[in-house]
Amino acid sequence: MDPLKRGQPCQPATSTSDPAEDERLRNPFWHALLTEQAAIALGSGAARRFPPDCIPFAGLATWDHSSFTALHALLAPGESIFVTREESTRPPPPIVFAESIACLQMIYAPRHSPEEPRLEPAALQPALLGPPDVPEMMALKQLAFPGYYGPRAPSLGTYYGIRVAGQLVAMAGERLALPSMREVSAVCTHPAHLGQGYAARLIRKLVADQLASALTPFLHVIATNQRAIALYERLGFVPTRMLIFERLERS
Repeated sequence: MDPLKRGQPCQPATSTSDPAEDERLRNPFWHALLTEQAAIALGSGAARRFPPDCIPFAGLATWDHSSFTALHALLAPGESIFVTREESTRPPPPIVFAESIACLQMIYAPRHSPEEPRLEPAALQPALLGPPDVPEMMALKQLAFPGYYGPRAPSLGTYYGIRVAGQLVAMAGERLALPSMREVSAVCTHPAHLGQGYAARLIRKLVADQLASALTPFLHVIATNQRAIALYERLGFVPTRMLIFERLERS
Protein backbone atom coordinates (compact mmCIF):
# COMPACT_ATOMS: atom_id res chain seq x y z
CA MET A 1 0.00 0.00 0.00
CA ASP A 2 1.36 3.42 -0.91
CA PRO A 3 2.10 5.32 2.34
CA LEU A 4 0.82 8.50 0.72
CA LYS A 5 -2.68 7.04 0.56
CA ARG A 6 -3.11 5.72 4.06
CA GLY A 7 -0.95 6.57 7.06
CA GLN A 8 -1.31 5.34 10.60
CA PRO A 9 -2.73 7.64 13.28
CA CYS A 10 -0.01 8.72 15.70
CA GLN A 11 -2.33 10.24 18.28
CA PRO A 12 -6.07 10.27 18.88
CA ALA A 13 -8.27 13.11 17.69
CA THR A 14 -11.63 14.10 19.01
CA SER A 15 -14.72 14.61 16.89
CA THR A 16 -18.31 15.73 17.37
CA SER A 17 -21.65 14.39 16.25
CA ASP A 18 -21.76 17.21 13.70
CA PRO A 19 -18.84 16.81 11.27
CA ALA A 20 -19.03 20.49 10.32
CA GLU A 21 -18.17 21.42 13.93
CA ASP A 22 -15.24 18.99 14.17
CA GLU A 23 -12.32 21.01 15.56
CA ARG A 24 -9.90 19.20 13.24
CA LEU A 25 -11.41 21.09 10.30
CA ARG A 26 -10.22 24.38 11.81
CA ASN A 27 -6.64 23.22 11.23
CA PRO A 28 -7.04 20.43 8.65
CA PHE A 29 -3.50 20.18 7.28
CA TRP A 30 -2.02 19.87 10.77
CA HIS A 31 -4.46 17.16 11.81
CA ALA A 32 -4.08 15.25 8.55
CA LEU A 33 -0.32 15.14 9.07
CA LEU A 34 -0.82 14.01 12.66
CA THR A 35 -3.18 11.17 11.82
CA GLU A 36 -4.03 9.54 8.49
CA GLN A 37 -1.07 11.07 6.64
CA ALA A 38 1.46 10.93 9.48
CA ALA A 39 3.49 8.31 7.58
CA ILE A 40 4.59 10.87 5.00
CA ALA A 41 4.86 13.92 7.27
CA LEU A 42 8.20 15.70 7.44
CA GLY A 43 8.91 17.17 10.86
CA SER A 44 7.95 16.00 14.32
CA GLY A 45 7.49 19.14 16.39
CA ALA A 46 5.12 22.09 16.17
CA ALA A 47 5.28 22.13 12.35
CA ARG A 48 4.87 19.31 9.85
CA ARG A 49 4.78 19.39 6.09
CA PHE A 50 4.03 17.28 3.06
CA PRO A 51 7.03 16.22 0.95
CA PRO A 52 8.16 18.97 -1.45
CA ASP A 53 7.38 16.85 -4.52
CA CYS A 54 3.86 16.18 -3.26
CA ILE A 55 2.02 19.39 -2.33
CA PRO A 56 3.43 22.71 -1.00
CA PHE A 57 1.46 22.64 2.27
CA ALA A 58 2.33 22.43 5.95
CA GLY A 59 0.44 22.31 9.22
CA LEU A 60 1.22 24.31 12.35
CA ALA A 61 0.23 23.29 15.87
CA THR A 62 -0.37 26.94 16.78
CA TRP A 63 0.11 30.28 15.08
CA ASP A 64 3.07 31.39 17.21
CA HIS A 65 6.83 31.80 17.22
CA SER A 66 7.62 28.20 18.22
CA SER A 67 5.63 26.81 15.28
CA PHE A 68 7.25 29.22 12.83
CA THR A 69 10.69 28.35 14.14
CA ALA A 70 9.91 24.67 13.54
CA LEU A 71 8.57 25.46 10.06
CA HIS A 72 11.71 27.43 9.21
CA ALA A 73 13.80 24.30 9.84
CA LEU A 74 11.68 22.36 7.31
CA LEU A 75 12.15 24.84 4.45
CA ALA A 76 15.06 25.35 2.09
CA PRO A 77 16.29 28.94 1.63
CA GLY A 78 13.87 30.76 -0.66
CA GLU A 79 11.29 27.95 -0.53
CA SER A 80 7.63 28.88 -0.02
CA ILE A 81 4.81 26.84 1.44
CA PHE A 82 1.12 27.26 2.31
CA VAL A 83 -0.36 27.04 5.79
CA THR A 84 -3.94 27.70 6.88
CA ARG A 85 -5.23 29.93 9.66
CA GLU A 86 -8.32 31.68 10.94
CA GLU A 87 -6.50 34.50 12.75
CA SER A 88 -5.05 37.65 11.22
CA THR A 89 -1.60 37.51 12.89
CA ARG A 90 1.37 37.79 10.56
CA PRO A 91 4.34 35.42 10.94
CA PRO A 92 7.48 36.71 12.66
CA PRO A 93 10.91 36.65 11.01
CA PRO A 94 12.59 34.67 9.51
CA ILE A 95 9.36 33.53 7.81
CA VAL A 96 8.15 36.09 5.28
CA PHE A 97 4.50 36.67 4.39
CA ALA A 98 4.16 36.33 0.60
CA GLU A 99 0.49 35.84 -0.31
CA SER A 100 -2.91 35.43 1.31
CA ILE A 101 -5.85 33.55 -0.27
CA ALA A 102 -9.29 33.37 1.36
CA CYS A 103 -10.85 29.93 0.89
CA LEU A 104 -14.29 28.70 1.83
CA GLN A 105 -14.35 25.32 3.53
CA MET A 106 -17.38 23.19 2.68
CA ILE A 107 -18.56 19.81 3.94
CA TYR A 108 -20.96 17.30 2.41
CA ALA A 109 -24.23 17.63 4.33
CA PRO A 110 -27.05 17.77 1.79
CA ARG A 111 -30.14 19.60 3.04
CA HIS A 112 -32.11 18.07 0.22
CA SER A 113 -31.54 15.44 -2.45
CA PRO A 114 -28.58 16.58 -4.60
CA GLU A 115 -29.35 17.22 -8.25
CA GLU A 116 -29.64 14.13 -10.39
CA PRO A 117 -26.85 13.53 -12.91
CA ARG A 118 -27.57 13.71 -16.61
CA LEU A 119 -27.31 10.49 -18.57
CA GLU A 120 -24.04 10.52 -20.47
CA PRO A 121 -22.35 8.25 -22.99
CA ALA A 122 -20.28 5.54 -21.34
CA ALA A 123 -17.17 6.95 -22.97
CA LEU A 124 -17.54 10.11 -20.90
CA GLN A 125 -17.97 8.41 -17.53
CA PRO A 126 -15.28 8.93 -14.86
CA ALA A 127 -12.35 6.53 -15.21
CA LEU A 128 -9.88 5.67 -12.47
CA LEU A 129 -6.52 7.37 -12.99
CA GLY A 130 -3.19 5.83 -12.06
CA PRO A 131 0.59 6.24 -12.39
CA PRO A 132 0.61 6.08 -16.22
CA ASP A 133 -1.73 9.10 -16.27
CA VAL A 134 0.42 11.35 -14.05
CA PRO A 135 2.10 13.33 -16.89
CA GLU A 136 -1.32 14.24 -18.32
CA MET A 137 -2.67 15.01 -14.86
CA MET A 138 0.23 17.35 -14.17
CA ALA A 139 -0.24 19.09 -17.52
CA LEU A 140 -3.98 19.55 -16.97
CA LYS A 141 -3.53 20.89 -13.43
CA GLN A 142 -0.82 23.28 -14.58
CA LEU A 143 -3.09 24.57 -17.33
CA ALA A 144 -6.21 24.99 -15.19
CA PHE A 145 -4.69 25.96 -11.81
CA PRO A 146 -0.91 26.43 -11.85
CA GLY A 147 0.97 25.51 -8.68
CA TYR A 148 -0.20 23.66 -5.57
CA TYR A 149 0.55 20.28 -7.15
CA GLY A 150 3.66 18.13 -7.39
CA PRO A 151 4.29 14.85 -9.25
CA ARG A 152 3.50 12.77 -6.14
CA ALA A 153 0.23 14.58 -5.39
CA PRO A 154 -1.87 11.93 -7.20
CA SER A 155 -0.63 9.38 -4.65
CA LEU A 156 -2.54 11.15 -1.87
CA GLY A 157 -5.76 9.39 -2.76
CA THR A 158 -8.12 8.23 -5.49
CA TYR A 159 -8.37 10.17 -8.75
CA TYR A 160 -10.89 10.00 -11.56
CA GLY A 161 -10.72 11.60 -14.98
CA ILE A 162 -12.78 12.09 -18.11
CA ARG A 163 -11.30 11.74 -21.57
CA VAL A 164 -12.56 13.19 -24.84
CA ALA A 165 -11.04 11.75 -28.00
CA GLY A 166 -8.37 10.14 -25.84
CA GLN A 167 -7.36 13.41 -24.15
CA LEU A 168 -7.67 13.92 -20.41
CA VAL A 169 -9.94 16.98 -20.16
CA ALA A 170 -11.16 16.86 -16.55
CA MET A 171 -10.15 15.28 -13.27
CA ALA A 172 -10.79 15.32 -9.54
CA GLY A 173 -9.21 13.51 -6.62
CA GLU A 174 -8.42 13.45 -2.92
CA ARG A 175 -5.85 15.42 -0.93
CA LEU A 176 -6.25 15.58 2.86
CA ALA A 177 -7.17 12.48 4.84
CA LEU A 178 -8.58 12.80 8.35
CA PRO A 179 -10.12 10.02 10.43
CA SER A 180 -13.65 9.56 9.03
CA MET A 181 -13.19 12.43 6.54
CA ARG A 182 -11.65 12.90 3.09
CA GLU A 183 -11.04 16.07 1.10
CA VAL A 184 -12.17 16.38 -2.50
CA SER A 185 -9.50 18.35 -4.35
CA ALA A 186 -7.73 19.04 -7.66
CA VAL A 187 -11.06 19.54 -9.44
CA CYS A 188 -10.15 20.97 -12.81
CA THR A 189 -11.33 21.03 -16.41
CA HIS A 190 -9.49 21.98 -19.57
CA PRO A 191 -10.59 25.53 -20.53
CA ALA A 192 -11.78 24.29 -23.93
CA HIS A 193 -14.16 21.80 -22.27
CA LEU A 194 -15.87 23.90 -19.60
CA GLY A 195 -19.64 23.82 -19.21
CA GLN A 196 -20.06 20.13 -20.04
CA GLY A 197 -20.82 18.93 -16.51
CA TYR A 198 -17.57 17.00 -16.21
CA ALA A 199 -16.62 18.40 -12.78
CA ALA A 200 -20.02 17.50 -11.33
CA ARG A 201 -19.76 13.96 -12.65
CA LEU A 202 -16.31 13.49 -11.15
CA ILE A 203 -17.29 14.92 -7.77
CA ARG A 204 -20.36 12.69 -7.59
CA LYS A 205 -18.17 9.66 -8.18
CA LEU A 206 -15.68 10.63 -5.47
CA VAL A 207 -18.46 11.46 -3.01
CA ALA A 208 -20.19 8.13 -3.69
CA ASP A 209 -16.94 6.26 -3.04
CA GLN A 210 -16.27 8.17 0.19
CA LEU A 211 -19.79 7.71 1.53
CA ALA A 212 -19.58 3.99 0.75
CA SER A 213 -16.47 3.90 2.96
CA ALA A 214 -18.26 5.77 5.77
CA LEU A 215 -16.20 8.91 5.11
CA THR A 216 -17.55 12.47 5.16
CA PRO A 217 -16.41 14.49 2.12
CA PHE A 218 -15.18 18.06 2.50
CA LEU A 219 -13.35 20.55 0.29
CA HIS A 220 -11.82 24.01 0.01
CA VAL A 221 -12.58 26.52 -2.72
CA ILE A 222 -11.28 30.04 -3.36
CA ALA A 223 -13.87 32.36 -1.85
CA THR A 224 -14.23 34.45 -5.01
CA ASN A 225 -14.97 31.42 -7.22
CA GLN A 226 -18.74 31.77 -7.10
CA ARG A 227 -19.28 29.42 -10.04
CA ALA A 228 -17.54 26.56 -8.24
CA ILE A 229 -19.25 27.33 -4.92
CA ALA A 230 -22.66 27.22 -6.61
CA LEU A 231 -21.78 23.84 -8.14
CA TYR A 232 -20.67 22.39 -4.81
CA GLU A 233 -23.86 23.62 -3.15
CA ARG A 234 -25.97 21.93 -5.82
CA LEU A 235 -24.05 18.71 -5.16
CA GLY A 236 -24.82 18.79 -1.43
CA PHE A 237 -21.90 20.71 0.13
CA VAL A 238 -22.53 23.44 2.72
CA PRO A 239 -20.13 26.09 4.06
CA THR A 240 -18.43 25.53 7.39
CA ARG A 241 -15.93 28.38 7.76
CA MET A 242 -13.54 30.68 5.94
CA LEU A 243 -9.86 29.72 6.12
CA ILE A 244 -6.93 31.84 5.00
CA PHE A 245 -4.30 30.03 2.98
CA GLU A 246 -1.07 31.89 3.65
CA ARG A 247 1.92 31.40 1.40
CA LEU A 248 4.98 31.84 3.57
CA GLU A 249 8.57 31.99 2.41
CA ARG A 250 11.82 31.29 4.18
CA SER A 251 14.11 34.28 3.81
